[in-house]
Formats: sequence, C-alpha cells, structure tokens
Amino acid sequence: MNRKINTKLGSFKAFIFDQDGTLLDAEAWHCKSWIEVAKNYGVIFSENDFKMFAGKGDLAIARFIKNRGNLSITAEDLKEEKRDYYKLHLDSIGLCDGVLDLLKKAKKEGLLLALATISHKEETLKAVKRLGLDKYFDVIVDKDDIGQRIKPLPDIYLAAAKKLKISPKNCCAFEDSLTGVEAAKAARMVCIAIPTKYSKHFDYSKADLIINSLSDLKVENNFIIRKHD
Repeated sequence: MNRKINTKLGSFKAFIFDQDGTLLDAEAWHCKSWIEVAKNYGVIFSENDFKMFAGKGDLAIARFIKNRGNLSITAEDLKEEKRDYYKLHLDSIGLCDGVLDLLKKAKKEGLLLALATISHKEETLKAVKRLGLDKYFDVIVDKDDIGQRIKPLPDIYLAAAKKLKISPKNCCAFEDSLTGVEAAKAARMVCIAIPTKYSKHFDYSKADLIINSLSDLKVENNFIIRKHD
C-alpha cells in the first residue's frame, strides 16, 4: 500500500466522512448480499469481482451481473433485490476501528461533522441511530440529495460543505475507496484514505494521507496528526 509522508494536516473547520467501509464495517455484508443475489440467478459473482467495484455503487455491480448472466431482469430490479437482502443484516453491522474516539475528539475540538454517503436515506438513518452516531453529525448528505451524480463526481462533498456553510478548502474528507478519494479531491478537499481489504489494491496516491484505520489518528487544535510517526 502506498503511504504518504505527511504526518500533520490542517487546520480544519469540518470533517466529512464516507459511511460504508469508513465508519461502518459494512463491506463484507455488501459483498455477501451481491453473491447471494447473483446465485439466485445462476450467476457466479465472487469476492474478487466485488473488489473491482469498490466505491462505484450498486448499480454498476447490478449491470455487471446482468451482463454476465445475460439476464432479462433490469439492473435496477437487481439492485433492489440486493438492497432488500442487505437490509435484513443491517443490525449485524458495527463500526470500523477508531470511529467513536475520532468523532468524540473532533466534537470536543469544536469541529463540524458531516456524513456523505451514496447509500439510501432509510438505511443510513437507521444505522446512524442504532449505533449512536446521530449525536455527532451536524449534517447528513445521502444519495437522495445528489441523484445520479455520485462519486467520483464531487457533488456529494460539495453538498455537505454547503450544508455545513464551510468552504471545501477547510474540510477534511475520510474515504475507503478510490472513487471517494477522487470525489473529495475534485471538491478541493484534503482527503485521508483508509482502504479496506476490498479496496486496498487501488492506487491511492491522490490522497493526502493513507492509514490503516481511524485509530491511527489524533486531533489537536483542529489539526489531524498520525500517531506513532
């Protein structure tokens, strides 16, 4: 994995977090859900296939499975079947390492916090409330706010900054996928990458810092500092 030498970034007025794979340890369930949906149609879809689509959204995967199996069902309907399967397991999904500690420190520092996710509002709000994250976030921006203009387009990050009333240049984004990093950088934000096992094979050289988990970071005087460096 590429590593940047930066150890201190900032100062910032706001942090903006991706959801799945960054805050929520959800990627395994997304992968399992797609494998099961594909199997129902006699299509082989593997973990390695899933890794190709990290951060690209469910519709891209649905189109891939539809084409691989030459299926008559629409990609949209495949996506909804996967969503239904995934929702059955929402309560099994926990937080990624270091999430709560970083959110608490950021709030203590007086930073504004936003969640920016291409997930649907229903699943987002349910997960955020169940895990007690709602008290930390000043703003939540989801797919319903941006339509089809998903990552790597910068719209979701620009929308979050606008809702926070903070200039993008004063925001730091946290992302686990390459498309997310590209979206944040296109919005002219500093971006910290936290690749997962499903996305670590991509080139994250565009990120300002690459870490293993959020527990690698500390917040001091609105700066982000990588620990043990």
